[in-house]
Amino acid sequence: MASRIFVSYRKSDQAAVAILLDESMRARFGDEAVFRDSRSIPLGADFRSKLWHALKESDVLLAVIGERWLSAEQDGVRRLDMPDDYVRLEIANALRFGLDVVPVLVGDTPLPSVDDLPRDLRELAYRQYIRLDVRTAHRDLDTLADQIARIIGSQVGGTPPPPPIRQINSGEGQYTVVAIRIDRFVDRPDPEQGALRATMYEQLLLAAADASLPWSDFSVQDYLGGVHLFVPGSTSPAAILVDYLDALEKRLTDLPAAGRHEVRLRVAIHLGIASRDPHGWAGAALAVADRLVTAAALADVLAARPRARVALIVSDGLYETVVRPGHRDMDPNSFAAVDVKATGHRTTKAWVRNGSGPRPVSRRRWPWRVTIGLGACLGLLVPLAFILLDGRPDPRPPGGTTVQLTDNRAGTPVFSDVNGTPADTGRIPFGTSVHVSCKVQNTVGGMTSVLYWYRLESKEWRGLYAPSDTFANGDAPGTGGSTRVDANVPDC
Repeated sequence: MASRIFVSYRKSDQAAVAILLDESMRARFGDEAVFRDSRSIPLGADFRSKLWHALKESDVLLAVIGERWLSAEQDGVRRLDMPDDYVRLEIANALRFGLDVVPVLVGDTPLPSVDDLPRDLRELAYRQYIRLDVRTAHRDLDTLADQIARIIGSQVGGTPPPPPIRQINSGEGQYTVVAIRIDRFVDRPDPEQGALRATMYEQLLLAAADASLPWSDFSVQDYLGGVHLFVPGSTSPAAILVDYLDALEKRLTDLPAAGRHEVRLRVAIHLGIASRDPHGWAGAALAVADRLVTAAALADVLAARPRARVALIVSDGLYETVVRPGHRDMDPNSFAAVDVKATGHRTTKAWVRNGSGPRPVSRRRWPWRVTIGLGACLGLLVPLAFILLDGRPDPRPPGGTTVQLTDNRAGTPVFSDVNGTPADTGRIPFGTSVHVSCKVQNTVGGMTSVLYWYRLESKEWRGLYAPSDTFANGDAPGTGGSTRVDANVPDC
């Protein structure tokens, strides 16, 4: 089947909405009926021929227009004024081919005026548009899909398909309820609150795409400073805890530093019964998640770890059924029990994830371990290990050695000193090779499992310390890492 719906967007402006449109339209009309370049063009293919062929075969072009669509620049020149700008070419050719061109205005973005547009796009200013708000995305997308169905149906002389039955968004059922709140939201001025909310929604949607989770299946309920996600049983709670939160943490960490504008999220997850009526969502599961997301323990995690972007708390029921059994290689020991205020003077038990980052997921793990030692093989194995595991080797300190982490699913904790003071840099991810310069014997009575401290020299953790028993320490691959200290590491 030829592509009937062409999604045009600027990658620097609302790429998340383009993904949402693509996903929603495919659910309604089928995968082959929708074209979005990043998904539809195979690797190694000439994207130009694929692009123009899909455009000629399409009936409708959806032009995603956000606040940066008009102003995006390259080398000081507005992209839209460049004759080889692909967004301009897509829309100009769609107008020339006689397609129905629908401006999809994101949020409060206005329709571009004639004076804003180059000559070959000026007709766009007169096209009937639809407005899409991520907070009401399901309703807006259903409206858009219905109108597109009428366009396609009228052009082929057929009857447009009926609207899909969205069982996941109505009625009572069991859901993974995710309560998300922007940290310190009410302390921010109004303009900053708006910017934070827009960034939060964009990153939530992009993280779903990164984790290959169907955002269109999520029900979204907006509230002051945050959002509720209701995830149906077709998506496992473990996928939310691992794949989705890992992707979200990574996206928030990769955002450009913006000082006080940084988005830091409190996230609470509970599995239970919720229901939806014309006024919105309600139910015991929502009440539990709302109590958890306000827990002081989440604020403590973010305050203690300035680099953290997500602080996670889960209900005791979710911990016992999903985390403790180790689904998706989750480490139950990376969570700590806390008491959260319930009703009256009662408290309820919950579990807060320790550390500033997500548990490394299986797709980043290696099925084997490499232990780097000294000697004739060092010159060959060290560059190879860093190419495979990191891609950018650190300068090796004089007299140091290189060791690799053992199979520690939660990663290795780091400390500011040899007295067991936690550092705020988060755990060293599984599979990461690090340089150490020397070792110090442990004398902390409360940490009897630690034999020695390694002084770290890799740039991310330089000058900090890590327990020696969390490293391979010369053990052969597949032996389980029983050696607690590498004799090649000199004393400090």
